[in-house]
Amino acid sequence: MLGSSVDYRICLFGVAALNKQDGAEAMWTSTTQSELREIVWLASVVSALSILGTGLAVALAMVLVV
Repeated sequence: MLGSSVDYRICLFGVAALNKQDGAEAMWTSTTQSELREIVWLASVVSALSILGTGLAVALAMVLVV
């Protein structure tokens, strides 16, 4: 990965190893994005159900008033 921000270190045996701090940062970034996506999805479902319930309540009120 040329040009990436990933920091590689050379171990004793010549094997490139990922810096642990960068790996942890990548994990937290991925976890945060995943959780944020789930929160947005949940908020949209709650909003949709709220709008649907309000619409049904208004429709029921109009039917019962007439």
